[in-house]
Amino acid sequence: MIGIIITGHNHFATGVYSSITMVGGQQTNVIPVDFEDGKSDEDLLNDLNKTVDSLKDCDTIVCCCDLMGGSPFKESSLISMQNPKVKVIYGVNLGMLLEFVLQKDFIEDIDQFLDQLVETGKTAIGKYQFEEYVQTESEDGI
Repeated sequence: MIGIIITGHNHFATGVYSSITMVGGQQTNVIPVDFEDGKSDEDLLNDLNKTVDSLKDCDTIVCCCDLMGGSPFKESSLISMQNPKVKVIYGVNLGMLLEFVLQKDFIEDIDQFLDQLVETGKTAIGKYQFEEYVQTESEDGI
């Protein structure tokens, strides 16, 4: 069983979690942890540790952070260094998190899946460019 902690600055975690439940329904073992304005790194570390403890029955716990180098990433990384069940990914977006929560109960190799998930996150980013469709007449006149 895999537990997922979504964490990030201000209300990133609860905002993304809200979107996930809107699209994918209520999720078990998926918990948002916000790093709100005015909280210290120590407060965040305590919140993350409590959340890890609440997921203690999970075989693996993945902390999904908004960006590399920020406090949510730093504190999650510290926890992962002390607890081999905890893994950390960063730069997460809604598409990759939705894919993760909808497949988490079917994952056989978590490290391989996380590598694939990172690639999914990269390919989900792009720029929309409108291109007008020009219909051409075929050679046979149809």
